[in-house]
Amino acid sequence: MMVKLTDKMAIADAPTGVGSLGSTWSKHRLDQINEAHINGINESISQSQIVVCGDTASGKSSVLERLTGIPFSRMEGNVIKFPIEMVFRHTDRRQQITATIRPHSKQCPIAQEKFRGYTRDLSNISELPAVMDEMISKIILYDKGSRSMGAITADTLRIEVKAAHGLHLSIIDLPGSISRPKAYDIEGRSNLLQRLAESYLSDTHSIILAVIEASNVTNHGVMGLAQKFDPEGQRTLGVITKTDSIKQGAEYEIAKLAKNMGNHKPELGYFLLMNPITSEREAGLTLDAQSRMEMRFFSKPAWKTQRLFWHRVGVENLKLFLRDLLEERIEVELPNIWEATSDRLSEAEQELKALGDQRSTVSGVRVFMTGLAMHLSQLTRAALDGNYHELSAEFFSGPKNRLRTEVHTANKEFANYMHDNGQWRKITTRSGITDNQLLVTKEEMIGWVKSVYERHEDIIPGVFQSAVFTELFKAQSSRWSTIAKNHVDKVFRIISNWITRAVSTNALDGKLLCYLISTYGKGLDQAKDLAYEELEKLLKDEKLPIMNHRLHAETIQHVRNKVASEAYATAVEKVVRKRWGSDDKLITAREVLEIIRSKTVVGLDKQAHIETIALLDVYYKAALSTFIDNVCRQVVERHLLSALPSIFSPQGITELSEEELFRISSETVAQRDRRAQLESTVNSLRKNLADLQRYSIKA
Repeated sequence: MMVKLTDKMAIADAPTGVGSLGSTWSKHRLDQINEAHINGINESISQSQIVVCGDTASGKSSVLERLTGIPFSRMEGNVIKFPIEMVFRHTDRRQQITATIRPHSKQCPIAQEKFRGYTRDLSNISELPAVMDEMISKIILYDKGSRSMGAITADTLRIEVKAAHGLHLSIIDLPGSISRPKAYDIEGRSNLLQRLAESYLSDTHSIILAVIEASNVTNHGVMGLAQKFDPEGQRTLGVITKTDSIKQGAEYEIAKLAKNMGNHKPELGYFLLMNPITSEREAGLTLDAQSRMEMRFFSKPAWKTQRLFWHRVGVENLKLFLRDLLEERIEVELPNIWEATSDRLSEAEQELKALGDQRSTVSGVRVFMTGLAMHLSQLTRAALDGNYHELSAEFFSGPKNRLRTEVHTANKEFANYMHDNGQWRKITTRSGITDNQLLVTKEEMIGWVKSVYERHEDIIPGVFQSAVFTELFKAQSSRWSTIAKNHVDKVFRIISNWITRAVSTNALDGKLLCYLISTYGKGLDQAKDLAYEELEKLLKDEKLPIMNHRLHAETIQHVRNKVASEAYATAVEKVVRKRWGSDDKLITAREVLEIIRSKTVVGLDKQAHIETIALLDVYYKAALSTFIDNVCRQVVERHLLSALPSIFSPQGITELSEEELFRISSETVAQRDRRAQLESTVNSLRKNLADLQRYSIKA
């Protein structure tokens, strides 16, 4: 459990404390981001990290104290070392400081439970040493492996500071020996600490503050550790400390390194500092006094002759550099906040628009319902016209929502299936039954026609009979009814599913959705009944074929010409074989005539059967094309599609009573509350966007 403190912090208003790492600009920007979060913006800037690492006794604690005003240097003598994570979060609310312990993953269960249960609220940051003592006591009590003098543990002390300091920052103080793991390997814990260090140093948002003791610039491990995780040196900043403790004459080498002319050349370069000695700190030397003393030290001839970059000397310049660096990181990520805010504003405006006008009165409800009916009617008309780009383009972007396209595809599939499989008997090279269709050979087809003729005993041999033709056509077209009804059902399902999607997109609540689906359902059922009635009329018309005399004559003549042509071709083929064959005999005219006669002269009954089949094929194809067109136009188009825009129309709204209107579409309390919330959010987001655009970083 974490308890929050509300007392005032000692460092919040200190000009030389952590507040000096922030600025008026960063404070304003973070206020804007916090306001965006209040408005539901999940996008956030990445929290910057300053990871401070250095060898033992490198002056790291003193650097941290001078940067933040937090008394790190008072904790240098602790018998157990552990990482400290200082988390600074900007807020315009009451200031809070909270201390917790985060156990490492390999810690024993009992210690993990005890550490996670630890929390302390600080009234002043000067209480931090006492918190450190409490943590050490818990480690000694629950972690047997860390009881040795000088032991290092991977358990982390986390201090969260919330105040109006203009910072969105974590400062991590790693144990001093972490760059030299073999020096502190107690019970194999070096691996834990190495992984802990890696988790911080490998984070691309972290700034590596590598602290180097001036008297040990050639024999330190910290820059090598930094280079491992930042090979290009893009986020590594070197800080050279304890410059007052070097041997006389060593200033040149130190200055050379400070000018980034050493072996390690990080892009962020180096800063030169002079750390105050312990007695000076204990004597109460203020941070401001330390900075003034530092600049006087570097003004001595030994340093002045080194032509130092003065903006890289002293902790105050280091603070300014870090502040600019942190501001730059915030600025780089602000476009993401602006884009997320803009997107959220658009979403809120769209949702507010979808709510329509307020529906707390009869007139308001009627206006809303009339507008909804008009929109759905226009949407349906656009879908039927295939106009997918002018109205509700986003809705029509879904392929299944393009109603005209879906119906056209269904009609095409229906026509193709009818042409291929509509006839009851289909002439092929083999016999069989497939998909409720009888496959027959040509001879079997002739046999079927012959059997029909034989059932009609009163016919004159060799003469075409309309009664026979009617019976044959009825049989061949017997599958049309089932196929056409299946097509009507398929189109009905397409329309019903489309209506459900269209209504669901525009209905604001469950009761309105149910009403609309019910209204459209009734209208579609009526349209389907009318479509079936129309289909029955078409099928009834097709039961009695009407033979056109010209079609009959032309078909008969075509069949006879085809038979004669085949006979002549056979005779010519035989003449050619006789003339140029192996026996080289001549064929007589009588033989030619006999060939032609055998091919052209058949019995009167068989001739009637062949001509009837040909006539049936021609008439069937013509009737089939007409039937397909009539189903698509008179059944699907006239009854299923054309009625859609009028099922739910503005005219129908005028016929509803006041009670019906309120029952169907009056706003619920939740909807009224949501409207008020959205209006407030929209206004706040617009202000936030305008503020983000207006306020820019200083050059």
